[in-house]
Amino acid sequence: MGEKLGADQYSRFLQDFFYDLTDPILITKGEIYQYIGDEAVLTWKEGEHLNSEAYLECYFGIKEKINERKEYYFKKYGFVPEFKAGIHKGEAVVTEVGDVKKEIVFHGDVLNTAARIQAQCNTLNAELLVSNTALEKININGKYSVKSMGTFKLRGKEKEVELFAVSKSNY
Repeated sequence: MGEKLGADQYSRFLQDFFYDLTDPILITKGEIYQYIGDEAVLTWKEGEHLNSEAYLECYFGIKEKINERKEYYFKKYGFVPEFKAGIHKGEAVVTEVGDVKKEIVFHGDVLNTAARIQAQCNTLNAELLVSNTALEKININGKYSVKSMGTFKLRGKEKEVELFAVSKSNY
């Protein structure tokens, strides 16, 4: 896309897309940890105010928002954004790093694992993959269809992780 649009237009495309993430993230009490190229890393703080379905509601909320604006994207850029996601649950440590350029960063296996899960989306032809660790904490409630994709040894991981493709049910 960047090659087709050129740097300036591609930057505007990403800005539009990232702007469209805002409401679904805020509604589900998520936070944008960082942008990495054309990706956004989202986090949620666990606590009494976190809905167990927040991760899924956010993902499908973004899908709905992009679908609502598909004509805009197609008219302005010639295509509609597509994205895939990997969801995992675990602990991260928040710390400040750097001396010349300071930055607040998250450290923890959960970030690496979520990235590896997202990378499996292409291999497994899935738009959304969720680890067994995250899925056991989510109240599916008939709103979502869940299909086991198998157990995988993800790059850089010793333990295998069971992955599930999740889609919205037509209820």
